[in-house]
Amino acid sequence: MRNSSAPTPKGPLPLADPLADRHGRTVNYLRLSVTDRCNLACAYCAVREAPFVPHPLILRYEELMRLVDATRTLGVHKVRFTGGEPFARKDFAGFIARVMARHPDLDVRLTTNATLMRPHVGELVRAGLKRVNISLDTLRPERFEKITGRDLFPRQNLVGVLIQLIKDLDQRPWRLLL
Repeated sequence: MRNSSAPTPKGPLPLADPLADRHGRTVNYLRLSVTDRCNLACAYCAVREAPFVPHPLILRYEELMRLVDATRTLGVHKVRFTGGEPFARKDFAGFIARVMARHPDLDVRLTTNATLMRPHVGELVRAGLKRVNISLDTLRPERFEKITGRDLFPRQNLVGVLIQLIKDLDQRPWRLLL
């Protein structure tokens, strides 16, 4: 049975012994996949006939948050959320906002193919997300379709994402790295 009455930690947590790998190196970075689903079918990534993990077996957002909470006490200060495609999961942007509100000093990062990101840019900016890695295999639409198995080349979407970022960033300090 899941305990929904667990306290909600905010800010820095008391530090237990830091996580270390078997070579004694400190682990301060966590990579969490929020879903195995993706809206693309890349030749190098997807086995087209492979079944998805059944939804009840995928960690709920509350469970992912507990993992973030626990690793914070072990010295993790950077978390990257990935997938599949994270935006293929319902309320992913809201989850990012909740993580950032609960752990304002946490370095939160996101990896996405950006094809589903545009409607969520404002919420992510308001939450304070500063680092997004957009995985894009090519700038050629025909090659993109061949690689991904979908005609979803994100050129217009990427321009839209950038325009939305500029609008939503308003007067906040920011920089764009290309």
